[in-house]
Amino acid sequence: WSQGNGVREDGKRRPLVPDDNLYLVVSGDDMESLLFHFLDDWLFKFSADIFFIPREVKVLHIDRMRCRICSRGWGEEFNLNKHPQGTEVKAITYSAMQVHDTEKPEIFVISDI
Repeated sequence: WSQGNGVREDGKRRPLVPDDNLYLVVSGDDMESLLFHFLDDWLFKFSADIFFIPREVKVLHIDRMRCRICSRGWGEEFNLNKHPQGTEVKAITYSAMQVHDTEKPEIFVISDI
C-alpha cells in the first residue's frame, strides 16, 4: 500500500541518520480509506518498520481522482537514550472517521492509545 525509501534495493534496511527523510505514497478506495492508510502507514514506520520519528510530514500531492497521497516526512530513528517514552498511538481506527471535502476541508479521526 505504500512505498518508502527506508529499504535499499537489496531488501535490507538502510540506517537512518538525523534529519533523514522518508517518501511515502499511499492509496485508498475512497477518501476515508485514503486517510486511514495515510495515517496507518506513517504509524507503521514508527512502531514496527524502521522506528522512524517524523518531526514534520508534508503532503506533496493529493490525487483525489485516484485516491492517492504522496508525502515526505523528515526526522530520525527512535532512540531510547534521546526520546522519552510516554503515551503513544497504538492504532488508527475507522470509528467515527469523517472527511468533509468543502472549501476548507476538515477531517475527524479517533486513534487508539
